[in-house]
Amino acid sequence: MNKSNLIARKLDTFIKWCFRVMLGATILCVPILIVTVIILKIDPNYTNEIMNTLTFGNLEFFVKEGVIPSTNFAITYILTMGGILLFCAITSCVCFKIIRNIFKPIIAGEPFHTTIFLNLKKLGWISIIFGLVTGVFSVVESLVLYYGYDLGTILVNENITRVVPQFTFELDFILISAVIFLLSYIFKYGAELQQQVDETL
Repeated sequence: MNKSNLIARKLDTFIKWCFRVMLGATILCVPILIVTVIILKIDPNYTNEIMNTLTFGNLEFFVKEGVIPSTNFAITYILTMGGILLFCAITSCVCFKIIRNIFKPIIAGEPFHTTIFLNLKKLGWISIIFGLVTGVFSVVESLVLYYGYDLGTILVNENITRVVPQFTFELDFILISAVIFLLSYIFKYGAELQQQVDETL
């Protein structure tokens, strides 16, 4: 076994454990969400315990009871955040699975197998979808908090005249996806060269 095969095998083992941990977290996330919603339905006062803080960057604000949103808002917010976490976890599991499929032919001694560049292309498209969806989720979360806590009213005072939501859309995923697509075409070219060599022999 050469060095590249050994490294690929070790990375594959690491990714396999990452996949198992993430899959376990994904499975646990669903009952936790369900139990939290049930508790909120049974005991609305629980809303005061979990929704009494607002976080902006490194700052945490504690709000008084009269400002804390309703139980229905708390459920909406928890389900929104739970949906974001579930989407991220499921996407991570899919990515781990694809990465393991990339390592399989490398471990078998075929670093330019045709399946590698196909799986890299899948990874590139998933990166684009993940970046777009998480960007939309970020906007939704900001809007839910803004209107749920009525921030446009409670933060306005003699020193602050107006509060408006500002949305940022990270575009780092485009660069990451571009690099992955570039790698896929490099491996595709390598596979074509390997095929030519095999046909010559």
